[in-house]
Amino acid sequence: MSSCPRRLFLAEFPVHQRRDGRQRVGEVQVFLREWLLPKISVQVQHTQPLPRRPQQHAQHGGHRAIGDALGEFQLGVFFHAAAKDRLAALVELDGRKEAILKSLAERNLLTDALKTGVAAAETLAALEDLYAPYRPKRRTRADIARECGLQPLADLLFAEPERVPAEEALRFIRLPDASGENGVADVKAALEGARDILSERFAELPEVLGTYQLPAKVQIHDATLRDGEQTPGVVMSVEDKIEIAQKLDEVGVDRIEAGMPAVSPQDFEAIKKISKLGLKSKIYTFARAINADIDKAIECGCHGVIVEVPIGYPKLKYQFKWTWEDVLRKSVDVINYAKKQGMHVVYFPYDTTRAREEDLRNLLTRIMLDAPPDAVGVVDTMGCILPEAMKYMVRMVKGITNLPVEAHTHNDFGMAVATELAAVEAGAEVVHSCSNGLGERTGNAALEELIVALHVLYGYETHYKLDKLPELGEVVSRVAQFPTAVNKPILGARNFTRESGIGVDLVVKEPLAMFGTHPKLTGREGEVVLGKKSGKLSISYNLEKLGYPACSDEQNAEMLTKVKDLGIAKRGILTDDEFREIADAVMGVKK
Repeated sequence: MSSCPRRLFLAEFPVHQRRDGRQRVGEVQVFLREWLLPKISVQVQHTQPLPRRPQQHAQHGGHRAIGDALGEFQLGVFFHAAAKDRLAALVELDGRKEAILKSLAERNLLTDALKTGVAAAETLAALEDLYAPYRPKRRTRADIARECGLQPLADLLFAEPERVPAEEALRFIRLPDASGENGVADVKAALEGARDILSERFAELPEVLGTYQLPAKVQIHDATLRDGEQTPGVVMSVEDKIEIAQKLDEVGVDRIEAGMPAVSPQDFEAIKKISKLGLKSKIYTFARAINADIDKAIECGCHGVIVEVPIGYPKLKYQFKWTWEDVLRKSVDVINYAKKQGMHVVYFPYDTTRAREEDLRNLLTRIMLDAPPDAVGVVDTMGCILPEAMKYMVRMVKGITNLPVEAHTHNDFGMAVATELAAVEAGAEVVHSCSNGLGERTGNAALEELIVALHVLYGYETHYKLDKLPELGEVVSRVAQFPTAVNKPILGARNFTRESGIGVDLVVKEPLAMFGTHPKLTGREGEVVLGKKSGKLSISYNLEKLGYPACSDEQNAEMLTKVKDLGIAKRGILTDDEFREIADAVMGVKK
């Protein structure tokens, strides 16, 4: 086994004591090598590989080999299904190649290099990546900007970054034409148009697209009312859940997981009432692989149901004492039952990221034969998958099922949002979230971070109302009695705050020069505060904000000294009242 500097997850699993006194880690850990870091062998100290021959499986208490587990007949079914899927994929690939070649030829875009590239593509993903820069497109914001004559501005700002954007943009302001279109109202509109042109240019580079299989649309499934309430110490009343559901609907989330009706009469009541609110968001429930749970979801009036079953190897081996065949048997009837009742079924083999690959492949292959759901979740229950491994898993699940894939992650390693975005890059159509990043242990992927990242970093034109996110965050924080950290991404009170005097004037005038997103995107404002790190411009800015007249340089310097001294003494920033006292004293303002 080749070495790797990272030792993974040794603390996650029980350590067993050998008779000779030496410690070894249980065989349950070893499957992580090839699963969580595909194609990379990870050094896991004091471990022994899982046995690979059937007789070794019996000796060590491991799972049986695939052939032994399935039996001769079922093995035949397994490979027959795989062969059929492969043949169908090849037929689809050939058909798509013909269509692309025809489209390129009709638009005089077909070159010898493109013809060779299309012929050599071995997968649909590779083919579509090659074709993406040449695909006919609907009219984009960049197209509109070009029609307004902003292409030269975009080219200039890209080629000569030392130019002052606002000054160059002045030359491109123009009145609308006779049709009332193609006008550029002001400098802001000109710069936004140039940005749209450049963003599209960079996003369509083949070397960028080649790493992505981005879906056309990404939906948000929010689980604040179920997973969020699993935050230790958080209890939500029926009224609390209704209030949060209404705020989630105002933001525009596509799906609200209103809870698990089997948990308690209160949860059942809350879900039923939320379902009757007439919200635009679709209402889902969480269910075990039990028909009675489906009956409760139907009674609540929900649109869909998340059917959970364990597949993680530690769960199967130590908690449930199941094999993947046991999981299959428990899944088939309930999936088919739910679909017959008209429910949208998301199959949730949880702890997916700690499953043995053969277990997951066998389960999903047979599920597609016996009880195909509407979508499949990749569930990082323990928050331990890496982004690249998440991509691998999403592609694998899509390859086996050809169904929409949903990503549900936890934040144990601080990567919940990153891994769900990685899932999107690999083609996942739905990402799960909790407002404020609530959830058991370290929480789930934060709703507000996902939405803003998808919009700003990935360029999705969302229908979500980002300016409603702070309101939602405040409600959830109040209900959960879980204060939001001042430096939390998106919702933190200090996200758009500057104490340093450098660039103070830009905080309001050109906030994108000082912050990663424009404050107004989420209904916020830039703020200049006073403290140890303040400068003269900060003093002038706050004087104007509080309605004071301009001061002399000497007065500014005196106020700055006092502000710094007080900031050091209180080890924090000054309040408006504290600064008023200083300003009144220095400027001789009578009270």
